[in-house]
Amino acid sequence: MESVRSLVGLYEFTPGRAIFGVQGTKAEATKRQLPELVAVCDTSLNASHKFLDDTAAWERTKNMPKARGEGDAVALDPMLDKSVSGVHDGAANYVRALPAGHELAVLAQKFVRSAFPRGPAGITNLAFEDELVAVKDLIKRCDAPENLGTLVAKLGLAPFVEELRARSVEFEAALRKSSPAEISWGKVKEAGAEAQERLAELVVKIAGTYNLRTKEHIDARAALLGPIMQQNDRIAQARKQRRPVTDVDPTTGQDVPSQPTEPTQPTEPTDHG
Repeated sequence: MESVRSLVGLYEFTPGRAIFGVQGTKAEATKRQLPELVAVCDTSLNASHKFLDDTAAWERTKNMPKARGEGDAVALDPMLDKSVSGVHDGAANYVRALPAGHELAVLAQKFVRSAFPRGPAGITNLAFEDELVAVKDLIKRCDAPENLGTLVAKLGLAPFVEELRARSVEFEAALRKSSPAEISWGKVKEAGAEAQERLAELVVKIAGTYNLRTKEHIDARAALLGPIMQQNDRIAQARKQRRPVTDVDPTTGQDVPSQPTEPTQPTEPTDHG
C-alpha cells in the first residue's frame, strides 16, 4: 500500500483549508517544542501552498481569452491598428480624391479590395494572435512584386508598409513575453493529491506518536489535530447539507468565494480523539 490517504478518514481539503488547518497544528507543535512534528507540518504546508498556487494558475488559464490581452501588447495594439489603417487609408485616399477612371484610383481600388476585403477592421478586430498573423501575411504580400508589391510601389505606399512592419515586430515581441502561468486541470489534481497525501501523513504522525488512551495522549491528539479536524468537520457539514465546499483564506480562515476543486468520494472522518 503506497498511499497513506486510504488509512485516514479525511475529506478532500481545499488548499486554503489545508494551509489554515496545518498552520494551527504547526503553532501547537511549536509551542510544545516538537521540532520533528514542525518539520512534517512544513512539508504539508509546502505541498498545500503549491496546490493553492496551481489552483490560482488554473483559474487564470480558464478565464484567459485567446488574445492574452495584457501588458505591453495592450498598449501596442492601438499603434498596430493605426498602422493597419494607415496602409488602407493611404490607398483609399486615391479612390476618394481622384476621378473614378483615374489610373491611380483604379490601382488603389484594386489594392484595397485585395488587401482589405473586409476593410481594416477585418484585421484590427481580430484576437491579438490572429491579428498578428493577418498583419504579417499582409506585409509579405506587400513585399512580393508578383502579389501586391507592384501596386505598393506605384501608389507610394512603402512608408506605410514599413511603419506597419516596425509596429508588428514590437507587437510580436510583446505577445511572446511571459504571460500568467498556464496549467491544466490534471496538474491541479496532481498537486491536490500530493497536498492531501502530506496532510494524511501529518495526521498519521500525530496519531502514531500519541497513540495511547492516557489523558496526556488524548489531550495532545486533541490539541494537535484540532485545527485540521475542525476544517474536516466543516467540509463534512457542507457536504451533508449538499452545499458547495468553499475554500477559506489561508491566513484568516474566513470563507472566500472561490471555485472548489472537483471533489472525490469522501470517507467517513476517523475519530482521532
